Amino acid sequence: MFSNIRDAALAHSQAILQDDSGVPYHYFTAGPWHVQLYGGYSRPYGSFRWLEQADLRKAYAADARPLAFRIGYGFSKAPSNLLFAVKTSSLATISALKPLR
Repeated sequence: MFSNIRDAALAHSQAILQDDSGVPYHYFTAGPWHVQLYGGYSRPYGSFRWLEQADLRKAYAADARPLAFRIGYGFSKAPSNLLFAVKTSSLATISALKPLR
């Protein structure tokens, strides 16, 4: 069932913002996505440890921006992280948006 939701989100979204409990990282590296990582990643917290993503850990070690707040299942016990993925066909539209103040 989750695979149906994942597939629909990937097919119909222009952008996705999630933590590491969402769509696995490898779905964004093989497709038409530009990914920016925020925060830090070591491994999932608690009962989610079996869902560790070695490729995501490597990507965070190579290129991640700071995250100025805490979020996620391991809120106070694990590093917080966000993955922001934008379909490459939507990059020009999104980059033209002005930030809210």
